[in-house]
Amino acid sequence: MGIPRVYTQAAEGAIASYDYTDIAEGTGTVLFYGCAARSGALTATSNLNYTLTKLSVYSDPLETSGALTAGVYLSGAFDTSEFNLPQTIEGTGYAMFSWTLRDNAGSGFPFAKVQKWDGTTETTLAHASGAIDDWGNGVGRTCLIKIKNIPRTLFKKGDILRLNAGLMCVTSTGTKGLFAHDPKDRDADYIKPSTDASSTTKLEFHCPFRIDL
Repeated sequence: MGIPRVYTQAAEGAIASYDYTDIAEGTGTVLFYGCAARSGALTATSNLNYTLTKLSVYSDPLETSGALTAGVYLSGAFDTSEFNLPQTIEGTGYAMFSWTLRDNAGSGFPFAKVQKWDGTTETTLAHASGAIDDWGNGVGRTCLIKIKNIPRTLFKKGDILRLNAGLMCVTSTGTKGLFAHDPKDRDADYIKPSTDASSTTKLEFHCPFRIDL
């Protein structure tokens, strides 16, 4: 008579691995990269599909740009794939990316929003912004945005985690805004890490998932 096999069921909401843990918060943090993929016309921002991924893929394009006037946002909605198992996020997250304003004088600030998307409704869970910077033809400026107090939020099977990130123009006299999102950290048209040590084309989102320690 053979020995019976016993299969244990994975804990609901478990994920394969965390990049690091925070004992004080009781969270395991997952590092996602933001990237884009084109569809349709090359020059249309509306044809960009933004993604949050664990993979170090080549983004196309490497940065998003657009003409800005005061009070206008330039951003991308970076989405994970649909969750296959329930997951809970809670705690402090971080968003890091480079952005710039070019073509004449202008000022603006970067921002990041953590959102839940169920295919119909977009719910903002927490948001934060960086400092206002004022320059014209500046090089890329890297920001680190601390997103505090993300509430304990259950993502059901089929839900999507979204990072809405970019910049807002405060003042403008014919300003062009840009922010980068390439996991490979290659030089873009304007933001060039190889020649500017203060910039990167990576867009990172460090997201806290609730774990039992």
